[in-house]
Amino acid sequence: MVRILIENGARACLRTDNGWTPAHFAAESGKLAVLRLLHSLHAPVDKEDSSGDKPVRIAEIYGHEDFLNNTIGYRHASIIILTYIQNRINHFQKERKKNPVTLAEI
Repeated sequence: MVRILIENGARACLRTDNGWTPAHFAAESGKLAVLRLLHSLHAPVDKEDSSGDKPVRIAEIYGHEDFLNNTIGYRHASIIILTYIQNRINHFQKERKKNPVTLAEI
């Protein structure tokens, strides 16, 4: 249902008056599949609400342990991916300094 809504124009980045995103609602009800879908669609899954609570905290309040374990996994995976990308960028930049591209190569 969530995918259908988003594919038909629903905006997963919108917030309620108290700052809740769809991820906050998924956390409140323990809907891990919804969180995964939101994450796959690049929707914000780690934003704070107006009280400073992230979806992870909402899941903790409502006792959804499986949700907590998986959101922590997403954060860890994101850090690993970002670190890998940054390392590749740094490597590429160092290689280009050693062997700069010339106009003849283009």
